[in-house]
Formats: sequence, structure tokens, C-alpha cells
Amino acid sequence: MKLKQVFIGALLSTCALSVSANSAFKEPSDAIEYRQAAFSMLSVQISDMGAMLKGKIPFDAEQFKARANNAAAL
Repeated sequence: MKLKQVFIGALLSTCALSVSANSAFKEPSDAIEYRQAAFSMLSVQISDMGAMLKGKIPFDAEQFKARANNAAAL
């Protein structure tokens, strides 16, 4: 259950940051580019976490924690 909460928290944080960042851009295309880059970086962090949870790769608690912290920071 704890992992699910971390996962949801990371996604909500990303959404909140993208909304606040939207007002910082003068051109809509800049905001779109920023958001796409943020989601791309988030995808890299979360993909390994998902693979561990699904059993596709061995679970490594330290790597999972690092990925979760990186995703939360994004």
C-alpha cells in the first residue's frame, strides 16, 4: 500500500507543478515543451518501478527508493 501512495503522490505532484509552471511561460508552446519533457523524465523513473512491481525485473529496494525520490522531485 505504501508503494501505491508514493506512486500516486508523485503523479499528483507532477500535475500540480505543471499547472503552476504554465503561468510562468509567455508562449503556450514553451509550456507544452516543458510539460512533455517533465513527463518524459517521469516516465524514465516510473518505468523501472512498474517493472519491479510487476515482477519483470528483480526488486531492488534501494533502486526503487531512489526512483521514487527522483519521481517525487520531478
